[in-house]
Amino acid sequence: MKKGFTLAELLAVIVILGLLALIAVPVVLNKIKSTKEDLYNNQIEMIKSGTISYVTSEITHLKSDSPFYTPVTNHTRVTITKTLSELQNDGFLDENILNPLCDGSDKYFSPLETKIEIIYDGREFSYEVSSTGNLRESCTAKIDRGN
Repeated sequence: MKKGFTLAELLAVIVILGLLALIAVPVVLNKIKSTKEDLYNNQIEMIKSGTISYVTSEITHLKSDSPFYTPVTNHTRVTITKTLSELQNDGFLDENILNPLCDGSDKYFSPLETKIEIIYDGREFSYEVSSTGNLRESCTAKIDRGN
């Protein structure tokens, strides 16, 4: 009596594994895409949170040279644009904020192209994150400060 598998048994196993892969691969790829989207949205919220910290600091120490002085004291509408780089240099955001929708070595939001609009309508603030190009693809290589 020979021990081993017949060709039909091996083919059946290969077909079953192929079907499992056919089902599993799209599910895994969709999960990866959805996770990247969630992380992207969280990164945008983190940028907005850093901007809120900047605005709060400016309002708390409101001085006449602040860009918010006239609008806040007179309740007038204003839009102030800051770059990601400015908020990072002022210590309100970390450097090298990951943009999960970018691949390769260029996977960080571009500090100079990423802009945050601070809109004050005379009563409250709102924040919009954008880029000179496509924000979702606004990617740059990691900044190495020699730390």
